[in-house]
Amino acid sequence: MTTTPASRQAGAALVAVLILLVVLLGTAAVPPPAAARAGSFNAESFTLDNGLQVVIIPNHRAPIAVHMVWYRVGGSDEAKGKSGLAHFFEHLMYMGTTTLKPKEFSAIVARNGALENALTSTEYTYYYQIVPVDRLERMMQLEADRMQNLRLTKKVVDPERLVVLEERRGSVDNDAINGFYERVMQSAFPGHPYGLPVLGWPKDLKSVSLDDLNGFYATHYAPNNAILIIAGDVRAAELRPMIEKTYGAVPRRKVPERTWVQQARPAPKGPVVHRDARVEDPMLLQIYPAPGINHGARTQFYPAFVVSSLLGGGTTSRLYKRLVLDREIASVVDVYFDGYVIGPANVYIEAKPQQGVSMETLEKALNEELDAILKEGFTETEMKRAITNLLAEAVYDTDGLYEAAEIVGQGLVSGLTLEEIDRWGEFVGAVTLDQANATARAILDRRQMMVAKLLPPEKEVPGASKGKKKEAGE
Repeated sequence: MTTTPASRQAGAALVAVLILLVVLLGTAAVPPPAAARAGSFNAESFTLDNGLQVVIIPNHRAPIAVHMVWYRVGGSDEAKGKSGLAHFFEHLMYMGTTTLKPKEFSAIVARNGALENALTSTEYTYYYQIVPVDRLERMMQLEADRMQNLRLTKKVVDPERLVVLEERRGSVDNDAINGFYERVMQSAFPGHPYGLPVLGWPKDLKSVSLDDLNGFYATHYAPNNAILIIAGDVRAAELRPMIEKTYGAVPRRKVPERTWVQQARPAPKGPVVHRDARVEDPMLLQIYPAPGINHGARTQFYPAFVVSSLLGGGTTSRLYKRLVLDREIASVVDVYFDGYVIGPANVYIEAKPQQGVSMETLEKALNEELDAILKEGFTETEMKRAITNLLAEAVYDTDGLYEAAEIVGQGLVSGLTLEEIDRWGEFVGAVTLDQANATARAILDRRQMMVAKLLPPEKEVPGASKGKKKEAGE
């Protein structure tokens, strides 16, 4: 959610332009400091008496800062029949407190020359502002206020419900790829919170009551269930009194244990074949269970990042080189490891066929290349290149204000320590070829894999009957 008033003072507008330029271009404008080249955030951390964890990430390139509040609550924490509640609530956090009118929060942020937004995932919700450092205390006052004094009424809830339903229609119901992935996760995690859409099922969103929302707020929005991350031209010693004064005044609340975290991975319902008239480029998706922070072999957690890069980390990776460049079967091959999750992790292999290549040919070729990897393994040359690419990405991320704050927040919410997050590059750089090959063999087991295909509609057969279309969530 981003709010930008039609009018804004000229000074504030110039500050916002400066912020945007630094965020987008800062890494190219000035060589990264030695600490960033080493892949370190150089972060400092402390915890307030009310349980709020605070992380300060210094970066003195420009007089701005990212002020970010993370809550350990997301789509996976919703009660049965209340899917989408966490995201709905994200919208309502801008709808007034005992001292602020609806949307006044965003108006004040804009007047102070700041940019703002928020994000809800299956596991967390965070709110942030990118702001001149001399306006940080005002941002703290605003966030601390809505952490304890949110005031919801039917007058603000009902119109925002329509906004959330329209967001779902626009980004999922009317988007072939997002609709595909929603169905994929539902099939990959039946009965597990990961199978529920963050934006919620329409029937659930329509049934959410004011009592549901107030209960959700009282249960999850507390300083002892939150992390404050500030990255920018700041120092922990200077900010601590300000943080104690604002956030320190928010009382601790009793927060329930997240019991779903240890819920075992369910057997998938796949394969999934999703047909949509809007599909122009068919897509093949293979999902493999992978070692995560809290599930699977922890010793293979860092090697899994390397395996993902070896498989599909750019144009020099094995699958891209073999399927796109050498054999000219695929037009796109991407591989992603969602390692920073609380629950079961996965490696996703996504491929699209070149023009004139059938899905069957693409799938056969992909499986042949994966079989070759299992039989022969990766090479030392591939290994060095993959680790070099990963470490280069890590340097880039540690050098950006928003990127650094987001990575640290994801890691802490997922269960890593600040030291483990800071030493990610060190741990990845220490992975050996033998470890990478062993981890690849453990992950690329087709007996555990789920396959999904996004395709255009089948050609209609004259006289064939059409079945009833299922509604979302059925």
